[in-house]
Amino acid sequence: MLLNYITYYLIKVQTMIEESRSKRTVFGRTFAFLFVFLAWITNSVLRLCFAYMSVTGVQLLDIQVSQLTIQILNLSFVSLGVVGLLVSVGLWLGKRWGLIGAAVVSVATIIFDIWGMTLQFTAALGFIVPALVLGYIMVARTRLTIPIERFGSKTLEPIGGA
Repeated sequence: MLLNYITYYLIKVQTMIEESRSKRTVFGRTFAFLFVFLAWITNSVLRLCFAYMSVTGVQLLDIQVSQLTIQILNLSFVSLGVVGLLVSVGLWLGKRWGLIGAAVVSVATIIFDIWGMTLQFTAALGFIVPALVLGYIMVARTRLTIPIERFGSKTLEPIGGA
């Protein structure tokens, strides 16, 4: 029984490796990875732009809020934007910390946007990219955590799927 399970597992992993290698790629990355990566970069840059606009006096909210709330919004926008850009470097390089960081920042962004929906309903748009990133991580996680060295190579399967 154990031998059957191990054989099934090895065949499944080998199939996943072959499928990831047969996909169309650009720069050694799959189109799904590139889409998620570019969406992540765009999300981070937009958060930095929102912080900049708020500091320069552009009214982002439909309602009046206290100065403390505006400062919390700005700090959150800057933090999520900067950390998101740093994590994107780890994602592109195929580092495990980039993947873990993307998951953590996605969860933090979703929590921030839930709070933001109490101020303005359009904050719900902020759920789109973190949900895409978390979905991609959930789909790709088995491929990302299985060392290929068991099958002859001494490297890990790259995050982008080469």
